[in-house]
Amino acid sequence: MDCNIEKDEFSITNCSHWADAGYCLSNNATRFLWCRKTCLSSSSFLTSSSLSTFSSLFVTEESSTVKP
Repeated sequence: MDCNIEKDEFSITNCSHWADAGYCLSNNATRFLWCRKTCLSSSSFLTSSSLSTFSSLFVTEESSTVKP
């Protein structure tokens, strides 16, 4: 992802408020559709705890286990 070309579909004010309220982590539509630049390119989202929470949405115990 290139943060220089990402854009927010809503105003930066709305996206900033939603990010502060935690919607970047709890709401997929906010994160991936409406506020991509704010949610995916901001330093507040890219903290270790946020990344851990974010990655846990995609990696499950079952999917991380290799089956013969």
